[in-house]
Amino acid sequence: MFAKISKKTIFCAAIGTTLEWYDFTVFIYIAPLLSKLFFPSEDKLVSIISTFGVFTAGYLMRPLGGIILGNLGDKIGRKKVLILSVWLMAVPMVIITFLPTYDTIGIYAVLILTLARMLQGFSVGGEYTGVLVMLLEQAQPENRGFIASWGTCVSGSGVLLSSLVVALTTGFLGDQTMLQLGWRIPFAIGILIAAFSLVMQFQMKESPHFEKIKKEGKISKRPAWDALKKYPGKIFIVFCLTGYLGIAYYMVAAFLPTYLTLVLHYPHEESLILTTVIAALYAFSAPLWGKLSDKVGRKPLMLGGTLFFIFFGYPVFKMFASGNIVYAYIAALLLMTAVTAFTAAFVSSVNELFPTNERFSGMSIGYNIGNAALGGTAPLVSTLLISLTGNAVAPCYYLIIGGILILFVIGSMKETAGKPLAEY
Repeated sequence: MFAKISKKTIFCAAIGTTLEWYDFTVFIYIAPLLSKLFFPSEDKLVSIISTFGVFTAGYLMRPLGGIILGNLGDKIGRKKVLILSVWLMAVPMVIITFLPTYDTIGIYAVLILTLARMLQGFSVGGEYTGVLVMLLEQAQPENRGFIASWGTCVSGSGVLLSSLVVALTTGFLGDQTMLQLGWRIPFAIGILIAAFSLVMQFQMKESPHFEKIKKEGKISKRPAWDALKKYPGKIFIVFCLTGYLGIAYYMVAAFLPTYLTLVLHYPHEESLILTTVIAALYAFSAPLWGKLSDKVGRKPLMLGGTLFFIFFGYPVFKMFASGNIVYAYIAALLLMTAVTAFTAAFVSSVNELFPTNERFSGMSIGYNIGNAALGGTAPLVSTLLISLTGNAVAPCYYLIIGGILILFVIGSMKETAGKPLAEY
């Protein structure tokens, strides 16, 4: 067990992460509507590619956010940066909520939407890695996997909440009303969550590991630069693991609802319900996998997840393409189980690679560049693969080839479970 103050810190951090991921992913679930409102085209695939292009623009800002906010987090503390990131996420939510569509202000609507997404991407670049660092530094060596996996749980809760809100709003209002006005409601709810999140995060306590190196005068003057100079190999490992995990995760969580609706012609409401179910699986099973990683190690879970993607990637996409909603549910649940097992081990493993005085920076750089280059582009690449090949199962080859390569990266890593954290 951990101290009462740590429980409060975990709760306060969780609220901020839930907000971040609610705000960032609600865009995904509204994508079929946004494609019509901001990117009107006779070709539906062109519209959705344009929408995912804006989604990708947000991801391309994550490395910059990761470098700047990660550097700040190692210099001024984890808490201050996490509060700043909430502000940076809340402002774009207000903008998107009240943004006129393409029919009203033309290309300016597209430009403003893209800029808002870029600011959100900048925010997420520092927030999620900051929460993972904060949680890891609250834990004892024997339960770091379990505690850090709550970062996955609460980020998954934000994804779950966004999919649930969109599904309920769509079910209550109907597609036509959603297209006219209802699409703004999920974004407006994000503003309310942001206000509550800020109140809670001001009550959060700073990381004891950061307080220790601050007291000892061991805070790095240039943490981001020092991390790049001293740990390029470790940052590359984080980049590779994050990139591949991002491909797998966003193929299921971000690409799937649009894939099912626009490519395979499942009912939009049905695809949203399915997405809500797998988001719940991701959120609520993550701590169990994190606990298991404390027992058996981080590497076995990451290897197991990767092998599943390699050997079962093609069959599960064939199940999606069958047109049978039951098969689609089974396929999605299997994929998300493998993603969750990998993620729960990953979040502690990559943070354990770095010392405290450069942990936030090292983790943020590798994580966000990997996500921007590979993870964030997964929905766009998947859509392009289908468009170029005319094959509805083409995205699975991206997953399979990446998995074969990532086996070598995991094999090169040392096991970190149960070992003390380095301070500097």
